[in-house]
Amino acid sequence: MKFIFINNDNSGFTEYNLRKIYIVLISVLLVALLTLPSAYFFLKYDALIVQSKEDKLKSEKLIKEMNAKVLESSSKLSDIKEKLDTLHAKDDKIRSVIGLPEIPDDIRKMGIGGGASDLDDGSYDIDSEDINYFVSIVDSLFRVSSLQALSYERINDYVEVNIDKINRIPFIYPVDVSECKFTSGFGMRNHPIRNRKIMHEGHDFAPLDNYWNTKVFATADGVVKKSGSHPTYGNYVEIDHGDGVVTAYAHLRVIGWRVSKNKKVKRGQFLGYMGDSGLSKGVHLHYEIKKHGKAVNPSEYYYSNNIF
Repeated sequence: MKFIFINNDNSGFTEYNLRKIYIVLISVLLVALLTLPSAYFFLKYDALIVQSKEDKLKSEKLIKEMNAKVLESSSKLSDIKEKLDTLHAKDDKIRSVIGLPEIPDDIRKMGIGGGASDLDDGSYDIDSEDINYFVSIVDSLFRVSSLQALSYERINDYVEVNIDKINRIPFIYPVDVSECKFTSGFGMRNHPIRNRKIMHEGHDFAPLDNYWNTKVFATADGVVKKSGSHPTYGNYVEIDHGDGVVTAYAHLRVIGWRVSKNKKVKRGQFLGYMGDSGLSKGVHLHYEIKKHGKAVNPSEYYYSNNIF
């Protein structure tokens, strides 16, 4: 193959003879020079796309895992709040029983709010506001738990100073609750014998079994005011706990020999066996609490109201 190049001034020309093999080599080199960079950039771009997809999948997986942890943590926070609410209720009950004022709800809660219900079921995405939300909840829970600890310290200090007075508060049940059932509450009811509506001034408990050997206990420290037979209440014990509070135990089968008038008794001390004496219809205990001579609902004194 010949190539002829004419001089610029048209004074002559130059002739080059190239073999076919050289032409082929030059062509291959030219193609390679054009193709290789394109191939390199194409492969590099493709690799970047693949890497970008992998990074995106990893990010999405990480976000899902973080969302799941957030939801789980939120659920745990709600559980903690529920347990704190239970502790608050017990704290209020203890304070009520021993004579301390209850802590107001707005002080107790101290900004607590929200919980698992504020989140959805998986599409929830974390952002700075959500992080601040959780930080605020944890901070509030810490402050509330600290307040609860201080409250228990206050209760403990009060109990140590007023232990004698507290021991005279009838806040336990007069029977073993695992052996009895609650049969009648405080308030108006149809009397089972007189067949008319009459005020029931106490609580009735009946045995689940072991009818003639179910024990009755003093609900607080005090002095026996009455012990003996009563025309309506049958075998009857009345205990004076001071501060105008009196407890009464009626329809006993037998009164304990140590439970006589003017004797001191302790909370939990055996008073006698449940029976059917006096104006009664079946084995049971009729239990009353009187404050300055007036019957009050024993539920106001029980430390735990949800046993029965």
